Amino acid sequence: MGRSRSRVAGRRATSAAVTASAGRRWPAWAEHVAALALLALVLGCVFPEIAWQRLVFHAADYDTPSSFAAAGRRALAAGEYPLWNPYLFLGMPSFASLSFTPWVFPPAELLSLLGRLPFMPPLGWLLVYFAAAGYGVFVLLRSLHCSFWPALVGGILFMLTPHVVSMGVFGHGSKLACVAFLPWLLWAALQLRHASRRLGWTALSALLLGLLVLRGHPQIAFYALLLLAFYGAVEILGSWRQRTERPALRAFAGCLALAIVLGLALGAVLLLPVRGYAPESIRGRAEGGGASYEFATGWSLSLAETTTFVLPSAMGYGEGTYVGDMPFTNFPNYLGQAALLGTIAAFVFLRGRFLLYLAVLLVFALLTSFGKNMPVLFDLLYAHLPYFNKFRVPVMILVLFQLATSIAAGLGLAALLGETPWLTARRRPTSAKTLRTLLLAAGAGAAFLLLVALVRGGTLASRLATSPRLPEPLRAAYAPVARDLVRGDGLRVALFLFLEAGLVAAAASRRLPLAAAGAGLALVASLDLAWVDRRMVRPDHTWPGVESRVGPRRAVTPLDAGLVRFLLDHNPDAPAPPRILPLGDLFRSNAWMEQGISSVGGYHPAKPTRVQLLLEAADHITRSPVVDMLSVQHIVTPEPLSGGPEASYSGPGGAVYTNLKALPRAWVVGRWRLPAGGTCVAALPQLDPQHEVFLETEPVPAPEANATGSARVLAFASNRVELEVQASAPALLVLAEAYHSHWRARVNGEARPVLAANCVLRAVAVPAGTSRVEFVFVDPALRAGLTMTGAAALGIAGLALGAWRRRVAAPPPAAAGPEAHA
Repeated sequence: MGRSRSRVAGRRATSAAVTASAGRRWPAWAEHVAALALLALVLGCVFPEIAWQRLVFHAADYDTPSSFAAAGRRALAAGEYPLWNPYLFLGMPSFASLSFTPWVFPPAELLSLLGRLPFMPPLGWLLVYFAAAGYGVFVLLRSLHCSFWPALVGGILFMLTPHVVSMGVFGHGSKLACVAFLPWLLWAALQLRHASRRLGWTALSALLLGLLVLRGHPQIAFYALLLLAFYGAVEILGSWRQRTERPALRAFAGCLALAIVLGLALGAVLLLPVRGYAPESIRGRAEGGGASYEFATGWSLSLAETTTFVLPSAMGYGEGTYVGDMPFTNFPNYLGQAALLGTIAAFVFLRGRFLLYLAVLLVFALLTSFGKNMPVLFDLLYAHLPYFNKFRVPVMILVLFQLATSIAAGLGLAALLGETPWLTARRRPTSAKTLRTLLLAAGAGAAFLLLVALVRGGTLASRLATSPRLPEPLRAAYAPVARDLVRGDGLRVALFLFLEAGLVAAAASRRLPLAAAGAGLALVASLDLAWVDRRMVRPDHTWPGVESRVGPRRAVTPLDAGLVRFLLDHNPDAPAPPRILPLGDLFRSNAWMEQGISSVGGYHPAKPTRVQLLLEAADHITRSPVVDMLSVQHIVTPEPLSGGPEASYSGPGGAVYTNLKALPRAWVVGRWRLPAGGTCVAALPQLDPQHEVFLETEPVPAPEANATGSARVLAFASNRVELEVQASAPALLVLAEAYHSHWRARVNGEARPVLAANCVLRAVAVPAGTSRVEFVFVDPALRAGLTMTGAAALGIAGLALGAWRRRVAAPPPAAAGPEAHA
């Protein structure tokens, strides 16, 4: 018994000594400065082109926001805050679709100001978000009393996770910014356990959640709510049995709920318009108001692809060598060997409700990411969890898995060094035998990974040699590339795993100073992930025929200047923008809106459902009378049509064919009818749009069938269109712009309902004679959202003020007594 107590006392002394030596050599502020400097150094080494050479990423999803921003800034310059974008899909909401939301997310404005400094690279804001993600995990782990190096390694693991890095490389800046908030949000929620400071932490939690929502990626914001909900549930259910904790538990639960309510209210200026638009977009197309199941599950993780967690090229990695079940991917969900080592150690050596929370998060995120490939959980959420069916890409939820893994890895590495982080308890001590077992297990794991890589390389090469995804000439070129990728990765990950285990064992056994071992571990973990990340940045170094993704800043999509000038000069509907139907690769381009040209095509992940139904009937949209009804003045093709009519313009950027039968942007008709149920798009080819119109509701007042007339556009802006109409009798004015329920109309100053015409356009009843008609886009959800956001901001400020006053009035620390915890 005496020996046992002596051993326990010795272990506690060792743990205390390690913790003291690890975390108390520097003052707190110096630790944070050092952490930020090291994270910045790591980023500079992983992205030298971005950090030091002032280059930028070239990706399609960088071009799309730039195009929307160009159109939006043009409206702002004209004195109008754009709520509607008239330049793609015949028009769609701009603000409610999150296409252009200036001045809503304050950090973006701050980063924009910093970007003007001479030393800031063009994508400096992107590096800030990466650093914020890593530093957030570091701060969280330090708040759990992990020492400096385990906390820093946890931050590096999350910051360099290929999934997170891909968001920056491929132009998903809003997604990356939201992800960067996740560790900070969890950190603030953890601090709600401090009884004497709950008011301030409630305010900070609400502020962080609100800013995350305002950054404008609803799917990551939804995952943030799940992050908080699971944490609150684990804490409440785990503590409820202990009656002595119930008063503090109720306070914790109340503050967490208040923070969530205030955070969502702070983001209401964005949330409510997005929620209002969703039913009219393809995100609300399916029965029940969600995205269709096929659309929602297109990127579902397969069980086989979980091998990429430990062996990045096990499924070919990406580009032409990918052999997984998803439509395509350009990155693996690799975690890093330090994450594998630390996470296993956390659950072997530690226990506690926080570890249980991380386990719940890991299992939930993993099972949900399988989507249609393991539908038991996903289908339940899709059918019953509110708003879950609005999202797609199930694999995206792995960001929660990767965050939980990075945190668990930091805790596990701390445990291997003899530390017992806050909110955890020791399951078993670290001993010399444990360290020997660690090295043996790492050696066995490294040998196993190497063997798997050797076998998998040959199998993958064989599959690619006959892959239907690859053109015949590329199969022979890519098969050896995939084989070498897997085998090279096997050698590297085996080496990294053994090195990291050796460094941890050397530090824990005092054979190597903790600072040296910690720095070595951070370096090896960075190299492990950077090796994978660099393939995304410079794929030209790995795959034949693939271009680098970095280069000088360039025009978004360099359209032929002569072609653009021809379209702008030949516009009979001015001041409305010229309307074109681009074909081929030009159809999905958003670059037209930068030049003030309206395209029937374009790209947006939440396009209006009405337009999508029309686009799906591809044979309809390219022939009369539909193309005439849409007021398509010109058809643009990448190359001149062989054997077709003579092009009105032909140049290096494409050929233009003028549609002489196009209807004007607005016209007057008298006849109307209701199409048979669900047949509107199918019936369009039989419609005579110049003399008849399809309506979905009866017009009031009723038009006369023999009415004729004309219409002229007087003014055209993003949110407003003004026309002058001449009608021989009561009639219908049809405007060849997209219908949306938030458009309002006034005829000679009198409000009239806007009708859905010809499936996708707008119409309004007009009287006989000369009329002035005004269409105005008004989003009632925006005004309500502004009110809620303002009220929430005042509430958060009130909580922060109350917390400050309490702190000022509190007695000195020496007299305050020990800190109480929930």
